Amino acid sequence: MNKNKRDNRYVSYEIICDFLAANKKLSLVIDEHLTKKDVDLNNIPFVTEICYGVIRYYFFLEYLIISSTANNKKIKPDVLSLLLIGSYQLLFMNSVPSYAAINTTVNLCKIISVHNYKFVNAILRKISEINLKTLNIPQYIKESFPEYIYNIYVRDFGKKY
Repeated sequence: MNKNKRDNRYVSYEIICDFLAANKKLSLVIDEHLTKKDVDLNNIPFVTEICYGVIRYYFFLEYLIISSTANNKKIKPDVLSLLLIGSYQLLFMNSVPSYAAINTTVNLCKIISVHNYKFVNAILRKISEINLKTLNIPQYIKESFPEYIYNIYVRDFGKKY
């Protein structure tokens, strides 16, 4: 890999942080970051997969992350962004082995928020052991929708959709 190019997970982290902090469309934030000269063009599909996936499953991933912490601890936004990226890779990207998703996220945390890398490692290891088929959580969280939107959908279309 070209050492002058930024790592694809770091680019994903920057995009997720910017999206969660700004009031912009995700596609605009992605375009802003991917048009920079230090982004490897071969990584664009991987970066966009992570970013769109994290936002698509945001409520579900956030629920799993927060329920994996002791006493539902408040998580700083930069650490939450890292955990979202790592969790998405663990649960939804079959092309990324679990050990690679955890290791790369922890290594990125050592650069971004060095004091939290053990916390990130522990949470991602808990999430990697989750069996999604036996997970007992409300359906609106499984579908990753706010509860009020899920209730409107069920009211209009029924539960069997």
